[in-house]
Amino acid sequence: MEPLTTAAIALGSVVATKALERTGDKIIMAE
Repeated sequence: MEPLTTAAIALGSVVATKALERTGDKIIMAE
């Protein structure tokens, strides 16, 4: 794989994880 592709996937994973965490926090606080 190309370095750029690997970096993009890594960044995407981090962003997705943080987005999921924020969504989870909102759901928890809403209950």
